[in-house]
Amino acid sequence: MLPLKVKEILESTSGKLIKGNKEEEIFNFSTDTRALKKGDFFIPLAGENFDGHNFIKDAVLKEAQGILFSREIEKKKFNILIQVPDTKIALMRIAGFYRNKFSFTSIGVTGSNGKTTTKDLISHILKRKYLVLKSQENFNNEIGISKTLLKLNPSYQIGVFELAMRAPGEIKELAKIIKPEIAVITNIGESHLEFMKSKKIIAKSKAEILESLPPNGLAVLPKEDYYFKFLSSFFKGKIISFGLKSGNIKLIKFKNLFWNGYKFKVEFKNEVFDIELPLLGKHNILNALAAIITAKTLGMENDEIRESLLSFKLSSKRMEKILLKNEIILINDAYNASPASMRSALAALASLRVKGRKIAILGDMKELGKIEKKAHLEIGKFVRRSKFNLLITVGLLGELIARGAKEAGFLNKNIFICKNKQEALNILLDKLKEKDLILIKGSRKMQLEEIADYLIKRDKNVKF
Repeated sequence: MLPLKVKEILESTSGKLIKGNKEEEIFNFSTDTRALKKGDFFIPLAGENFDGHNFIKDAVLKEAQGILFSREIEKKKFNILIQVPDTKIALMRIAGFYRNKFSFTSIGVTGSNGKTTTKDLISHILKRKYLVLKSQENFNNEIGISKTLLKLNPSYQIGVFELAMRAPGEIKELAKIIKPEIAVITNIGESHLEFMKSKKIIAKSKAEILESLPPNGLAVLPKEDYYFKFLSSFFKGKIISFGLKSGNIKLIKFKNLFWNGYKFKVEFKNEVFDIELPLLGKHNILNALAAIITAKTLGMENDEIRESLLSFKLSSKRMEKILLKNEIILINDAYNASPASMRSALAALASLRVKGRKIAILGDMKELGKIEKKAHLEIGKFVRRSKFNLLITVGLLGELIARGAKEAGFLNKNIFICKNKQEALNILLDKLKEKDLILIKGSRKMQLEEIADYLIKRDKNVKF
């Protein structure tokens, strides 16, 4: 990052200078004393289970330049002390202030499902022609996006940011600091119904990114989503839509390459071109269409887009294909789960031929509120329709998946209900045979990737 003066920190945060020189420069911010280096400026953040103020002694030992703080601390050990009411809000305001120093095309991506993959697809295509800054992994909240913005320098031409939320108003606050010129909404699903009460409230909350666009901005929206018209009402500027069968960009031919993904023709503005996507799941075609339309808008040629997509790889724990010993295939999709993403993963594997059996290890889907019982029962029925051979469930809500599968005719002897991931792993190891396929999926809190990690370490995997 470029240096910021203390007076700029005070200006952006409305903070109070307790100690230090307003003209002194800050060259790097740190929110984690484990990664803090000598001379860094420490911002202690407070969360549900931690408070960075408790680690100020570590910042002293590592010779931090100064500290932003919001509660009583030992003030003698720092060169710069700035007091603010809330350190997380202050970090966001600093990031927004810093972002305003640069001129680049800002792209915001949000949606209930697929936003990380779509963000990665957009970035991957655009980096062929531009220098792109993108938010890493799950850096999609106030802290993550702020940290990403603080990595900006004048050489970046495009920034691609993923915006997540758990409550109304959060997208609005994130959009304030990234100031998007292009907004991409992947879809509206059931995620966060525990906090939002209805899908329409979710849609309205996602639409906050559209309200942040300038009049000459661009909205990229899912034409076949139930809430397309509703979302469109929040932006009076240019809207480009995408869909499998309808929209400004759509498929006109489609071929399933099974383990190798999909091959299809895309139609956009009376132009037709070929795309090959090396990803499992038709839902990823929609993510790719959103990325393609964004790239076309920014001047990317068809051949550049086609060649970029051929080398694209998903982030870890997202339909990650791993070949284990004895020709066992592991699909690690444990990063997160919602009813829509569960169905997409199961459907993707239902169409694939394997030499052995198909085993689903499915955990609780969190934050679904009043629909959680119905949603889990329906996923169980979908497992049966997807023709999996064994079902291993994890967690209390996972039991409902098992019940739904039984009600749909899944044989009771092939269903295993587990209280935790260790129990699920033990059953898997007992039942696993050569050439089997394993799908692992559950909400983030379930940490089912630990089952995948064990299998990978045991077999010293080779990805394919």
